[in-house]
Amino acid sequence: GLAQRGPGRLPDAAAAVRASATAEHLRTGQVKIPLVWDKASPCLQRGAGGKHLWHLSAGFTAEAPCELTAHFHCKARSDAAGLVYTPAGQGGPPSFSQSFPAGKHSVVLEGERAIDLQRWPLEVFWRYKQKSADVFPIVFSLRAGDVQSVIHLTLEVPSRSGAKAAQEPRCTLLQQKVVVGGTEYALQEVYGLAELGRDDAHDETAVGEPCVICLSEPRNTAIKPCRHLCVCEECGAQLQAGAALRSDRCPICRGPIEGMQVFDVGRQRGEA
Repeated sequence: GLAQRGPGRLPDAAAAVRASATAEHLRTGQVKIPLVWDKASPCLQRGAGGKHLWHLSAGFTAEAPCELTAHFHCKARSDAAGLVYTPAGQGGPPSFSQSFPAGKHSVVLEGERAIDLQRWPLEVFWRYKQKSADVFPIVFSLRAGDVQSVIHLTLEVPSRSGAKAAQEPRCTLLQQKVVVGGTEYALQEVYGLAELGRDDAHDETAVGEPCVICLSEPRNTAIKPCRHLCVCEECGAQLQAGAALRSDRCPICRGPIEGMQVFDVGRQRGEA
């Protein structure tokens, strides 16, 4: 017969051991992402020269010289180098590239690069639609070495039930992704971790934030294939065991669990 299990215990301790043993470990001494977008910074303002012109800006911090590429009304695909964006159709706004030194910077769409709603209508080119979920209206991509940091943006027009000013378009962050050494990760604020009373700012680009399950051990384990880095190694082992027995899923996206990747964080930058 089946052995009885007490509340809070693993469904199968042996399964947890097997899950932990099969987790992929990645040794890393440098866990900070050198290219970080300020996700609160995207700002849309009316431009001079006509009611159809808008200026969009977004800020970022680069710890190394980098190359920015902007894409519009585009689709994404993955290759060995990271995420590649191609036009979703003809006649869209042209992409462009710009180099930046290390430091704090902003990319600004103004002048000839301003958002022109007369030439490129909002509903066609600038607004994200569920029925075309693979088409991203605005993409800003940063590259430095083998690291790529990307944000996907859309323009939205609030409901007309509010004041007149609320009918103006606004910029909304859709997604934020990072590719490191060819491996893609989705960066996502999870379950109010920023409000857990930390004195310093919450930094979701660093390994070591609290695990979203136990809220005590450092977050060092990514779930595969969705790549959400959100749990500690012990909770990851329990999740993987539960996935085999109960079809447990990722606590962030509810996607299936096929494996784990554990980051063994070196305490010194020189550790291998």
